[in-house]
Amino acid sequence: MAHLAETPFVDWPAVRYAELIKLDRLAPRVHLVKLADASETRMVAKYASGDSAKGNIGKEINILGRQQLHPSILPVECIILDDNNCVIGMGTKFVPGGDLLRNKDRVFKLKWLQQLTETLDFLHFKQGIVHGDLHLGSLLIDEAADRLVLCDFSRAREATEMNLMEEFWSVMWTLYELVTLDFEAEEEQLQKSYAKYGIYSLDTESIEKLPSWPARTKLDCDAEILRSYMREWLKRRVETLQFVEPREPDPMTSFSRHGEHQCEEPTHGCQWGAKTTRLN
Repeated sequence: MAHLAETPFVDWPAVRYAELIKLDRLAPRVHLVKLADASETRMVAKYASGDSAKGNIGKEINILGRQQLHPSILPVECIILDDNNCVIGMGTKFVPGGDLLRNKDRVFKLKWLQQLTETLDFLHFKQGIVHGDLHLGSLLIDEAADRLVLCDFSRAREATEMNLMEEFWSVMWTLYELVTLDFEAEEEQLQKSYAKYGIYSLDTESIEKLPSWPARTKLDCDAEILRSYMREWLKRRVETLQFVEPREPDPMTSFSRHGEHQCEEPTHGCQWGAKTTRLN
């Protein structure tokens, strides 16, 4: 990525990669870390990838750094620099409740689904973008705040009619998988679409025509209440497509390959730069 001085984030809180202590590997290029001078404070460090197909973290920092704050969108807490002052990643608040994919034992609440759709309304109408990668792993639960939190905006893009429809299909499939724990139906749908049309399409016809969704996870209401709520929201939203003004997320320059290589094994010891970040 660009040298810090070449970005809009010169005055942002920053920490050097070599000064982070890795506690756990949550996903490829995503680590749970801590700071030596704040032993009780943890954050999630997300690093750049040389593979653009895996998302553009520079675009993600731009989106999260420039949009309005929202209680159900995980903000950037600090940026991560390599030894040459190049931005190689970002740090976000660690949410102990984890995502919906890893923690399937909690009771999922109707209010969390309502928070998700309200957040998508905010993104689509106020920001003009779609999240672009909705799935159980991008939905966190902040149990202390009793709130669903949306993360991972590396594939966000402008809210065109087609992108919005794909977002709607994704959120319906996400709800289906949350309720049923059926993770094979989506792949079957994609393969059938490719065999028939030569493209991977993920509409919701196959799951919508089911008379009921077998609930294999814990819910605070009947599964059909969640399904009915989603249907009504989607119906309203399809009717409002023409009122969305799409905005192309601004990309940033390429990442430093130096940072991509370094992020596998941080060295211990930590010292903040000139700015102090908030890590609640």
